[in-house]
Amino acid sequence: MSRSDVLTPATLARLCTAIKALSLALLAAWLLAFLTIGYPWTMVGSSFDALSYLWMADALSHGVSSPEAAFGSHLLFHGRLPPGYPIYLSAFGASAGAEGLWRANVAQIIAVLAMTGLLCTYVWSRTRSGLTVLLVTLYTLAHPMITPWSFELFSEPLYTGLLLAVCLIAGSERLPRAWLWAALLLGVACLVRSMGLVLIPALVWWLARRSWPRAILAGVVAATPTVIWSVLKGPPGEGAGGSYLAQLQTQLASAGGQWLEFALTQGTSLVRSLAPGALPEPLRLILGAALLLVFARLAWRERRSPSLDTLFVLATLAILAIWPFPGYLDRLSGPLVPLLLVVVIRAVTSGNSTDPKQTPGIVWISSGALVIMLSMLMTLAKLTQPSIRSAEAELRPFSRNASVLGAEDPTFIAQVHLASSLAASGLSEQVPAGQCVSTTFAYWVRLFSPVPVSDTVSPFSWGDNPCRFIFLINLASPRDGFNGIYPMPLPQDQYSLVFVSSETPEKPMLAALIERKD
Repeated sequence: MSRSDVLTPATLARLCTAIKALSLALLAAWLLAFLTIGYPWTMVGSSFDALSYLWMADALSHGVSSPEAAFGSHLLFHGRLPPGYPIYLSAFGASAGAEGLWRANVAQIIAVLAMTGLLCTYVWSRTRSGLTVLLVTLYTLAHPMITPWSFELFSEPLYTGLLLAVCLIAGSERLPRAWLWAALLLGVACLVRSMGLVLIPALVWWLARRSWPRAILAGVVAATPTVIWSVLKGPPGEGAGGSYLAQLQTQLASAGGQWLEFALTQGTSLVRSLAPGALPEPLRLILGAALLLVFARLAWRERRSPSLDTLFVLATLAILAIWPFPGYLDRLSGPLVPLLLVVVIRAVTSGNSTDPKQTPGIVWISSGALVIMLSMLMTLAKLTQPSIRSAEAELRPFSRNASVLGAEDPTFIAQVHLASSLAASGLSEQVPAGQCVSTTFAYWVRLFSPVPVSDTVSPFSWGDNPCRFIFLINLASPRDGFNGIYPMPLPQDQYSLVFVSSETPEKPMLAALIERKD
């Protein structure tokens, strides 16, 4: 190592102090943005899963046998999402009402803050470095799992917090029967995200090196909550979708022999998903690949006696590598990011630990901190752009969702959401009594309309629907709004226009109601 690349203890201390100060400032700025965007938090986002969680929590808050909770109860007992996160939301009184929406956001904010606290505790327990704690925290908060997805109702922050708690407790020497408590927490985590089931064999394998009876008992304890819920819930309902394995098989069948293209899409999506979302795509690929390469080297070195953290990362990577929806890996890979970062950091720093005279190189410290702080700065730039920071009062509640925060034109997407909510609220004045309305995004429209609302038979299709009236929303682009595009223009020979909502006559429509002609 050259003299210019080695830091003296005094210089190293000054550099670390400067990085800590900048990191604390960035962390404070992110927390301020997280708490203020969309305040007073009267909306919960526009994503399908986020609204599903809300309706499930609404059923639990009202009582699953209550007539007004019928829709949410159906999702709870016949849908594909596990009940853990809705149970958590309902503990705060989350529901589909105005106050319930506010309470749902409060519950999510608490989940993110609790996860952040557990993250700091976990990193400190593994590294004993305040600087590392700050940098890993910034990296995780800049990851797409948190920004922008956790501004909506998504279960990943709660699941990540539980996963970090499992890792902390499992290795505790002070807590009696820590392995049993870790297994119980993992069982709870599996009720929050079913992906946690792949971690049960990892926990069993890790414990088996110490005691097979403990390992078997831990596996039973961790699996019991999911088994009980599987017995209680009913068969999948209409529209719940097949299992992820069935959907993967469908995708493989539709690949038509293009295996290389399929593998390339899966691989690049997974690699990219490990890096903060605000970074340029090439840099995300480089950073993700570097993390995976260093981790692979460490995992090979530990192959005879891997740590629980390493096993959890390996198990999660294995399931994500074959996940049938690579577009969602940006969010789904989030829970493994802090584990992966800590494992990689420990692997890099352990190379110098054998020689106490060696200090980390200035290039490594500076470049690593620079990338992390740059990613947070770019994340904050998106969160604090004028169209979001200074949004009009009526648009402000619709700013707290991933569609707006990730859109090229946040104002337009917020206008679409506002217009569709106002138009849905007025459906009772446009639709005759006894008539229903079909729409592609019924979970959203139900929040505002007392009129019976059902999903269209085929997404984004106007034909063969049971309802005479069809409610349309301008979905902007596949990355914005509600993630799709309605077929345009309107077939005048089949449908008549009842009303249309647009900002000005020259601008595209925001929402519309059409009626089928007899």
